[in-house]
Order: sequence, then C-alpha cells, then structure tokens
Amino acid sequence: DIGRDLDAIGQAHARHFLALTREAFDASQTEMPSQDWLREHGAEIADIRAALDWAFSEDGDPALAVRLAVSSSPHWFKLLLVPELHGYLERADATAARIGFSDRQVLIRLHMAQGHAIFHTSGPTRAVGEVLERALQLAQEEHDVRAQLEVLWALFGNFSSYGDLP
Repeated sequence: DIGRDLDAIGQAHARHFLALTREAFDASQTEMPSQDWLREHGAEIADIRAALDWAFSEDGDPALAVRLAVSSSPHWFKLLLVPELHGYLERADATAARIGFSDRQVLIRLHMAQGHAIFHTSGPTRAVGEVLERALQLAQEEHDVRAQLEVLWALFGNFSSYGDLP
C-alpha cells in the first residue's frame, strides 16, 4: 500500500531530523552561526520543515511533532526564521495539550522556546512572561536548577524591557 509506505518514509525522515536536531540543540542557542555552520546546516531547514509538516499532519506522529519543533528551534533562530518557528511552537503547544504529552523536559524547552519566539516577533509582552512562567513552574517541579536559571534570566530580560522590575 503506497499510503503506508509514504507514512513509513515520513516517519523515518522525521525521526532522522529529530536525532540530528537533538545533537545540535546541546550547542549554545545564542551563539551566532558561523559561515561553516550555515554552509553545513542551512539547507537542512527545508527537510526540517517537511518533517514537521508530516508529523503534524493527520497521518503523522503528534508526539514526534512536539519533540521536533522543540529540538529544531535553534536552527530556526540561527536562520532568522523566528515567525515561522513561532507558528510551529504554537502548534506543538496545542498538540501537546491535546495528546496529554508528558515529557516535562521537552515541555520546559517548548515553553522557553515559545517565550523567545514571542519576544523576538512581538517584543517584550505579558504573553512572553506567561509562557515563561509555565516553563519555570515545570522546571521547579522537576528540580531542574539549570532550566530554572535560564527561565529566570529570560523573565528578567522580558520584564525589565517594559519596566516591570519587581
């Protein structure tokens, strides 16, 4: 059956790019991309986009879509495709809620990436604070001190940008 074959190919493709982007996720997300990075990884965004579109599709894999949206976020940021990333992260957040996605580490990263995406597309807003507060709550529940520090730093930047210093 061609439909099953296409789904198997779509899933293998999405899993490949999940593995590839997970490796890249550990690198600094704020580091400016070098010419070498852009040459080596810049073209991957088309495949990541295709993998996300398949994973979010009716025949896709919603949990894989959530994971891939999060793990690929540094690629989108480095290529300055933040508005498109923001759309994928919104879909991932809605999908995670719909399917009862429970990997709290991924959810922490999802909310952190959403906060950064909103900040870089809409500026410092209360919406940034709300999504980062969700990340902070999960990080505290998980006793993830590193994530707590990252979220607190992002919250500080957002709140201080519009004068909410307390």
